Amino acid sequence: MKKNLRFTHQDTAILLFSRSAAEDALKKPLTTFKCGENQGIAQLLIHHARQVAKHSGLPVFVISENEQHGFSFGERFADAFSQLFARGFDRVISIGNDCPSLNSADLQTAAQKLETNQAVFGPTSDGGAYLIGLHRTIFNPTTFAALEWQTEKTLADLKVYAAAAYYCLSQKSDLDTPADFQKELHSPLFPKILKTKLLNLLKPTFSGRAPAIVFIPLSNLLATTALRGPPVS
Repeated sequence: MKKNLRFTHQDTAILLFSRSAAEDALKKPLTTFKCGENQGIAQLLIHHARQVAKHSGLPVFVISENEQHGFSFGERFADAFSQLFARGFDRVISIGNDCPSLNSADLQTAAQKLETNQAVFGPTSDGGAYLIGLHRTIFNPTTFAALEWQTEKTLADLKVYAAAAYYCLSQKSDLDTPADFQKELHSPLFPKILKTKLLNLLKPTFSGRAPAIVFIPLSNLLATTALRGPPVS
């Protein structure tokens, strides 16, 4: 019989490091539509991430901008890890709301690998990480905060930080731009239930109108394309 992770990983916690839906819609809009639709998208993505985390069987803590402390992204991210280590957890697995293909099995694997490794990373195709798991013995808040966050060098920097004591999960894509959102929404790996909710959110308000999802030339997005990073900036 498969063991319940609620009992086998009591010293491991999941950190959902995410902006609130309103802040996420403002800082990282995923469509070119009005803010209300972007806030709705963000809310659905946050809810999905919370459900995935909850189904892993591990304790989940959500730290939004209201609970974060520090000036830079790195300082706030390091502080969030510090908060959970201060609660007595030996291992913390951080995720965001921008990787819909992440599932509870991935989190269970991360928790298992973190028992024999000092760090676990979930690489993204653009050089970032959709998941960062750390053991308290490897965590140095000052060094961690100073890493190359929100660049294509983030994962490489994390690997150097962890030396040889890390394990990498399978590579996934995350959502940073409208182009990412449009591409991933039509990917076979995108969760079907979440896709249905998103499409209903963006459904035309009257019949006969073309679907709200439109493809935008990449050249039009270059000016607003943000560098990726873990959940918030």
